Amino acid sequence: MYTLLMIYILYEVLYLIFASIVFYLLYNKFTWKVNNRAIFIGFLFMLLAVIIQSIIQDIPADIIAISFILKGGLIHNLANLNNIILNIIRPYYIIYGIYLGIIAGLAQEIARYYSVKNKDPRLSIYYGYGFALVDIIVAILSLFTNNSTIIIITIVGVLLQPFISYIYHPGASMLLRAKQENNKGIIYLLYLIFVHAYVDGFTAVIDLSIKFNSLNEYILLNLSYIYFITIIIIPLVIFYLGYRNIRRLIVEVDL
Repeated sequence: MYTLLMIYILYEVLYLIFASIVFYLLYNKFTWKVNNRAIFIGFLFMLLAVIIQSIIQDIPADIIAISFILKGGLIHNLANLNNIILNIIRPYYIIYGIYLGIIAGLAQEIARYYSVKNKDPRLSIYYGYGFALVDIIVAILSLFTNNSTIIIITIVGVLLQPFISYIYHPGASMLLRAKQENNKGIIYLLYLIFVHAYVDGFTAVIDLSIKFNSLNEYILLNLSYIYFITIIIIPLVIFYLGYRNIRRLIVEVDL
């Protein structure tokens, strides 16, 4: 069983790496010439955002742990502490999931805003690609900790991950850069924070509902259909708007 699991994880990792290469080549061929420096800078901005995001997202768990210790609670090991935190969060997992989504939206979209600010519009797509790379690395790492018993949700999630990341992040980066030029950057930053919070919040709520076994499989699968449909549509819309606006800006700059 362990061997089969490792083979399954290996195939998923190879798929994510292959998808990353495919999107890299596609963008180079059909948009503007790849700029690896822009990808690296985008990667660093996203990495910083994820680190800050993780610290802030852990604040509720840290408060619970500190409060438990101060009240004289006994902690035998980290697993015991984790179970204590989860048991306290369980009744509020929807609120907690929304909180996780909001923090992710704030951290990543603010980082994106400054990563593309005053940059060459043609490179905005590659700053976004750098953001997506971090997403994929996080997805690969999560394969080794995912304990979902609903395999179809896990498989579909992995299959869609490259599509979501490599369409949404470049699209959002192009859209923000284009709107910065006509002084609407802050407004669109707020739009993207909301969209990002929706996607990550919905993801967190589904993950937590699986962890806590709080929904029956019928309800969970129907929620998942809604979730997967919207997270396919949202990246496509964002990319379309971003690409259309950035091309218009490039034409104006070149005139």
